[in-house]
Amino acid sequence: LLKLLESIGNDSTLREEKVSFSIERLCVIILLYKFYTTGRLASQSELSICNDEEYIGSVLSFAQEISRYVLGRACEGDIDSIETCRQVVLQLNGKMLEFDFRNGPLRRKYDGLKYSLKTIEDI
Repeated sequence: LLKLLESIGNDSTLREEKVSFSIERLCVIILLYKFYTTGRLASQSELSICNDEEYIGSVLSFAQEISRYVLGRACEGDIDSIETCRQVVLQLNGKMLEFDFRNGPLRRKYDGLKYSLKTIEDI
């Protein structure tokens, strides 16, 4: 992935067409790992491989994964983990409200965040 990024250079069109999806998926994995091991969300500076849009997309996808994790924790009766996840998703939602997402992929992911928050709060 790093070699591919080097070959693309600063060409944002090529980056978006070729590797943005893979970068987002990798960042979601890193975000989940960091959250599971430390209980906090990794900052963009900790994910130096992604640009702003990729980071936001990764964070929004992370929230959807966390809602799935919460379902598993609910089956185990782990109320503390559920509350930690709820707080993180609430904070994410608060930050995302500051953005003006137009119709596009980030808007759809933001709608997924709202659905994830509702799912977590229902549990």
